[in-house]
Amino acid sequence: MKIEQRINYGYIIYDITGDITDENFAEIEDEIKNTLPENFSNVILNIERVPYINSSALGWLVKLMREVTLKGYQLFLMNVNHEVMGLLKLTNTLPFFTIIPNEQILIEKEKRKDLDKILGDVGDNDI
Repeated sequence: MKIEQRINYGYIIYDITGDITDENFAEIEDEIKNTLPENFSNVILNIERVPYINSSALGWLVKLMREVTLKGYQLFLMNVNHEVMGLLKLTNTLPFFTIIPNEQILIEKEKRKDLDKILGDVGDNDI
């Protein structure tokens, strides 16, 4: 398994590659807990290259999400494949997560936010 961190669009993105199991979940947990910058509040686990998550690791993921949330961060899952989505639904853990379908949707959302801010600023100056 491989974990890489990057920052884009105001989000901390962890790109994870490989299966996520109870045997290697501590590596993900340690990486996230030890590298969260204080000046960001949104954390994304990009699991596009994660073909499989076992149910034990999913339980640990819910626990990690709760811990990160208590520290003031919001945790998202991005690029969830059909098998992992099926596990989330089967185990009734889907409601714990906010899913971002893909990075393009994230980019478009942030562009809209920027445009709304610009248009709001222009409207404020017109008064």
